[in-house]
Amino acid sequence: MDKMNFGGSLVEPRALSLLTKVSNFLSEQGIQWYVVGGFVRDVLLG
Repeated sequence: MDKMNFGGSLVEPRALSLLTKVSNFLSEQGIQWYVVGGFVRDVLLG
């Protein structure tokens, strides 16, 4: 599975750290996952 690039400049460091940990864990489990909803909206709108 391709790794997601969250563009560190758009995401707060704590959120980026959490997303990285979740991504690594789920990838190790063979689970595909997606970031959706309010988080995506907030990142896009600043």
